[in-house]
Formats: sequence, C-alpha cells, structure tokens
Amino acid sequence: MNTENISFENKIQKLNEFYQMKQPENIITFIKDNEKLIELLNETIILLKKAFPQGTFELEMYNDLSGEGLDHLLLNIYVDEFTFNNGLMDKIYDIDMEILPLQKELDLVMALNLMPGVKSELN
Repeated sequence: MNTENISFENKIQKLNEFYQMKQPENIITFIKDNEKLIELLNETIILLKKAFPQGTFELEMYNDLSGEGLDHLLLNIYVDEFTFNNGLMDKIYDIDMEILPLQKELDLVMALNLMPGVKSELN
C-alpha cells in the first residue's frame, strides 16, 4: 500500500471517530472523489462541538434520483428535544455561514448540507 492511500485511510479513520457514517462505503467513495471534503468536515467538527456539545453527528449520502446527478453529503445533527425546539435552526444557520467561505474556497458549496434531527435510541 502506498503512502497516499495510508494517509487517506488515516484521514477517514479520524473522521469516523467523530461522525457516524450511514453506508460508509458510499461516503468514503464520495469523499475520495471530493478529497477537499476532508478539510471541510474537519473544520466543521470544531463548530459542531462548540454549538452542540451533547449532539451526535452522522454522515449520510443524498443521491438525487431526478437524474441530475447531484449527489452530496448530509450531515445529520441529532440533539435532544429541548435543543431541537430552542434555537437549533439558528445554530445550524450560524455554522452554515461560518463554513460558507471555506466551501466556496474549496468549490464544495453544494457538497455538504446540515440537517436537524432529534436524538433517539437509533442515533
């Protein structure tokens, strides 16, 4: 195995330590095709920890079935019901605005969407 692959695998492992991954094979393939996402996801970790210290975070692929090929990652943000009902969307908006310059710089504006959710036994 060459150094580049080991490095990519290490980066994915670090992401996997923070984010749960739904269908990880698809997510890893998408990230491999869009490696700049690693930087964006790492920067987003800092903001998520600050805004939602008790939250859990899951990456999930969104596949556009309309045939336009607009595949991107959903970053599901799961919080307790109180947080969900008291300012969650404002905090998500703030995070979106903070990461937008980096998304533009990395040409990843449409590659990642933050989605709200309530924690359950499944998250």
